[in-house]
Amino acid sequence: MKKYLIFLFFFYLSFFVQSYQPLMAQPEEDATRLFREGARKLVAREYRTAIDLFTQGIALDKYNPKAYGSRGLAYAALGMLDSAIQNYNYSIELAPNDEKAYYYRGLALMEYPDWKAALYDFQTVVKLNPRNAAAYYHYGLIKYKQEKYKDAIDSFDYALGIDRQNVRYWNNRGAAKDKMQDYEGAITDYGEAIKLKPNEEQAYYNRAIAYGNMEKFAEAIADFDKALSVNPQQTGIYTQRGRAKSQSKDAAGAIADFDKAISLNPQDALAYYYRGIEKSKTDAQLKEAIADFDQAIKLDAKLKGVYLHRALSYAGLDKLPEALIDIERELKQQAQNPYIHMMKGNLLAAQGSNEEALKAYEQSLKIDPKFGDAYYNRAMLKFKIGDVEGGNADLQALEKMNNK
Repeated sequence: MKKYLIFLFFFYLSFFVQSYQPLMAQPEEDATRLFREGARKLVAREYRTAIDLFTQGIALDKYNPKAYGSRGLAYAALGMLDSAIQNYNYSIELAPNDEKAYYYRGLALMEYPDWKAALYDFQTVVKLNPRNAAAYYHYGLIKYKQEKYKDAIDSFDYALGIDRQNVRYWNNRGAAKDKMQDYEGAITDYGEAIKLKPNEEQAYYNRAIAYGNMEKFAEAIADFDKALSVNPQQTGIYTQRGRAKSQSKDAAGAIADFDKAISLNPQDALAYYYRGIEKSKTDAQLKEAIADFDQAIKLDAKLKGVYLHRALSYAGLDKLPEALIDIERELKQQAQNPYIHMMKGNLLAAQGSNEEALKAYEQSLKIDPKFGDAYYNRAMLKFKIGDVEGGNADLQALEKMNNK
């Protein structure tokens, strides 16, 4: 964000310098000189020196909105957001119709983050200049962060209606469409980004994820390959390509990718987690799988699913007490997941804790009354304990659901 912010400032910088002219003699002339020197230091990324020069200029002429705006940019580049916003405020007070001050204040507020205030600033920008594509784009980014994906797409549409040559606009509209499960639309947008920038790693990566969501794993792997040809050191791409290979039943290829990801970044919890899942599919590797899950938990104890999969691996080794402990840990993170409650029921039934197992199945069906696997497993348990009528009732309920 900081690099982008400074890049945009450079675009306006010459205008700032040329548009500011002194109205009176010596002090204002000195203020102009200091402003120009400060601008050069800002371009050179000598931010603290730039701030000093802008401050000296403001002391001579406190009515120059561009000096406050430029000093705000320097503060923002240093991560001093409070000071940056304060300077943008001064600039806006002096020049209330200057779209740039609102725009840069909006960027600073995004990082703060104060999304409500940032949205107001970007709305103000497009009122002052309806052709400001970047303001629509950043408005859309905030809506995306707020998980309001339809609103985000609408904003990206406006941005693209003004500027269809911006790779980021296509990429982010694609990401929003992906969240809306419009995978075909997302793939089209990523394709447009790639046409504009054939070496756009993020577009290949995003398109691969969309293909994976459509279970088109060969296409996903091909795009991950292209992303890696651009950036062969990107850990996350190996991890995600490994997942696609796993879905394609290429266990060896998947594990090789997870191994590579871990070699590049030993702190990658996801790589250990997914390698553990792959190894857990083979009885001979259950202990290795548990070791991977242990490491994933050590790196990220809040990783969803890791306790569940370690529990299943423990169960595969007939370590039911350990498995049940992990199931309870997973339920602390996913209390409304019917599958985990059902698995708890299965483990309790295997342990002979039949009454507790029935309660777990009941909780699973309370969360999702149409969860067929829970009906079936509860029916099998009821038959086992002699409740034939109850077992038949569950199977009838399951059959009724399947016939709808």
